[in-house]
Amino acid sequence: MSPRSRVILPPLNLTEEAVLLALDGQRSRLRVVVNAAAHADGEPHMTLRGARRSLRAAGLVERVGPRSYRPTAASARVERRRLVGGILFYPKGAAPREIDLAVLLLLSGTMPTRARRLTRGLMVALPADAITPMITWLMRQYGVSTPKELADEIMWETPEPMHFEEGAFDPGMAAGLDGA
Repeated sequence: MSPRSRVILPPLNLTEEAVLLALDGQRSRLRVVVNAAAHADGEPHMTLRGARRSLRAAGLVERVGPRSYRPTAASARVERRRLVGGILFYPKGAAPREIDLAVLLLLSGTMPTRARRLTRGLMVALPADAITPMITWLMRQYGVSTPKELADEIMWETPEPMHFEEGAFDPGMAAGLDGA
């Protein structure tokens, strides 16, 4: 087996994969993601609870609290995120399902800054014949007419996750308040 060979990932539908990759997102955002992905999958009655139950039944997540879940090792979440990163950096060969997945992760609000910008660029560069039914459904829901406008609306609606380094607010030596 060569080091460049791909990892075999358990097959998931778009809704389950989006929920797995955005597992730590806000429930309100995840409901929107599930609704959009369910329309893309042709299952308009899928719910967040149903997606989490199917992931639990497959052994890909485990429940750690009343409303919190954690991915298991079998979920191969890191490899799945790497594939999404590959889609963002090399969008020319992306399949429609992969584009939908990137848009769903942007919609979930769990993407870091650079990935958000790359996803916006992917959506802006979409030709009219490559717009998927899910993106069309989202454009109708948001009341916009182009994928660029949709990307701008989603970026405005889902602020970037805030991460602070340890000691980021400690004035300490940098502020000259070290007590000397």
